[in-house]
Amino acid sequence: QDEITSLTNMLTNQKKRMILHICWAVANPFVGKNAPIPYSSKEKIGRALAISHLRTFEFKSNTEFENHQLDWRMMFEMMRIGYDLDSTFDQFIKETVIQIVKTKNGAPITLRQFLYPPKIDEKWLRDDLEDLAVKLEVSGVKDLSKPQLISKLQSELSAVQSKRTPIPHLNEFYSALKNPIQYLFADKQIFTQDDFRNLNTGKSFIPDSIGPEMLFFYSEDAMNYEERRLKHSEIGGKKALRRSEMAPKGEALRAIYNRQILSGFVHYLMFKAGYRVEGGIDNSVEIEDLVFTKYKVDEEE
Repeated sequence: QDEITSLTNMLTNQKKRMILHICWAVANPFVGKNAPIPYSSKEKIGRALAISHLRTFEFKSNTEFENHQLDWRMMFEMMRIGYDLDSTFDQFIKETVIQIVKTKNGAPITLRQFLYPPKIDEKWLRDDLEDLAVKLEVSGVKDLSKPQLISKLQSELSAVQSKRTPIPHLNEFYSALKNPIQYLFADKQIFTQDDFRNLNTGKSFIPDSIGPEMLFFYSEDAMNYEERRLKHSEIGGKKALRRSEMAPKGEALRAIYNRQILSGFVHYLMFKAGYRVEGGIDNSVEIEDLVFTKYKVDEEE
């Protein structure tokens, strides 16, 4: 028993050291800012040096595409803790680019074409199912029973997937990068709130110079979504929360910055595959629906 306890403590300490290294690397004060957040600052010289080291010659005229290289790589490694993938980040990018180029053969593309549609089951609330029906433009669902609604939507989702060419590893990483708090603390439960606390005092072990508001993947209320669902269940007359309502407050605070990280990754990936977006950045369009066009002559040449 003592040996097991000793091993548990050792693994716990290793995990906390890893978390601390990640926090030091990605910390960036972004909450409350509406303009693009610089990838570095005078206070974060280590982050600036790391990103400068990761930059590549391909983007000499589009340096903004690589402003979040460090964040992507850190998120990729966190994803790999709970996802079976041997590739490094660079190998993942190379393999994905090959599949994109081979699949589309120069035709205009969107990222959504390479992602799986959502998977639904009886655990979904009816409100969530009806929200999905609106997104899929499926009408006449109000009078359907829940099983009938699920069956109708599953049929529609199968039709949607048949028109796509999903890339599993890309779908997984995009899901992680799009909703990092949900992915890490709920979907995969890679981290728990206790991983960020001193178990003896109950206080955060992260240095005061790194506040939770500086971390794109963590929130002080990042409790497990299942706990949040049970807390707001219909038991006792309460109305169960929609999925969109179960997100921790920290997710909303990080929304602008996380979109910046996510958008940068998509542009970087498509750039690598030889695709660009016409015009400037359009935040009114979902990132998955941005239309990328193949360039006949590379702008960087």
